[in-house]
Amino acid sequence: MTSGGPNTVITVSGSLFLPNQAISLYWDQSNRVSGAGNADASGNFTTKVQPFPGDPTGVHKLCASVAPNPCASFALQAAAVSPSPDASPSPDTSPSPTPVVAPTPARVDPKLSGLDVILKPPFVILPIIG
Repeated sequence: MTSGGPNTVITVSGSLFLPNQAISLYWDQSNRVSGAGNADASGNFTTKVQPFPGDPTGVHKLCASVAPNPCASFALQAAAVSPSPDASPSPDTSPSPTPVVAPTPARVDPKLSGLDVILKPPFVILPIIG
């Protein structure tokens, strides 16, 4: 892994060290030891480290304490911010209520008969085929 946030667990592995050699890993400066381990009988090691709390974002060096002091780069990213689960939307973000319009009853002319309404436009009478 070459990048991650401040709580990232970084797996560090190395090879070509002396058999059973003690190795310290330092973060950016030799006085900031972030982990240690011992090489196995073949000169390989694996260990886990984490960035120091409060380190700034950006590229950091993780180096071995033994010559030739090989280093690897790690890009520290900002911590992800997640919303609070109990957060509720603020009142000013809620949609405004839509006004309800009541229908107005149609005016009916008392002088019209049902036959007048059916026979006058815009009504259309379809012929009935019998």
